[in-house]
Amino acid sequence: MDEIACAVEAAWPFQDDTTIVIPYRQNNLKLFREMFLPEMYFRLKEENLLPLIFPGMNVYHLNDFICYMAKVRGFVIPCRKEGDQVQPAGLGWMAEVDGPIGARKGSFGFGFFDDMKHSRDRILQHVSLSFEMLDYWFTTFEIDQMFGSSLNPAAIRYSKHFGFSRPVVLPRFFNHNGSLIDASVISLEREVFKGYYSAWRSPSKARGYRYGRQRSQPAANLDSEPVNV
Repeated sequence: MDEIACAVEAAWPFQDDTTIVIPYRQNNLKLFREMFLPEMYFRLKEENLLPLIFPGMNVYHLNDFICYMAKVRGFVIPCRKEGDQVQPAGLGWMAEVDGPIGARKGSFGFGFFDDMKHSRDRILQHVSLSFEMLDYWFTTFEIDQMFGSSLNPAAIRYSKHFGFSRPVVLPRFFNHNGSLIDASVISLEREVFKGYYSAWRSPSKARGYRYGRQRSQPAANLDSEPVNV
């Protein structure tokens, strides 16, 4: 997939020195040319990520993918910075936003391409982008409680590094490869997330402060790979 050429505004809050989260806008052809979504779809399909990122949703055709992504809110492209350009690293979106300000909930989905777990630097970028996407959604939609679901145990373990609660298991919830399998539902309060995110962005961690854990907690193991949710 070609790089996205863009001028990164220093004031944009959802970025750091090596990563940035960019909202997808189909009419912004300077950033997202017409073939952008088809290229995203075929890369996800080639890397066999569609069943993990869209569990039980039958998103196995380009038309299904484009129709679904056209309906979601908060569709963003997490990117790696490379000089004056950025390289797409995956995608994320809000599947649902509901309720008044002060009592608003939302559900989300996101996933990363396989090359985001090939080195320590890429893993750190993976974590930064996860934080930045969550921060974008909490801030933009004024979410008070965030929910997510997954059939991937590694993704559930990964979610704890951002403050998500222990999962609730829904028996036989997803239809996956012709079978009904259990799903795990996780949730995250805005104020809990902000504490984890502040710790991650703290200058004192110097990129060795692992996964945004609070100082009173043991550091997470950076050798455990981030995964698609």
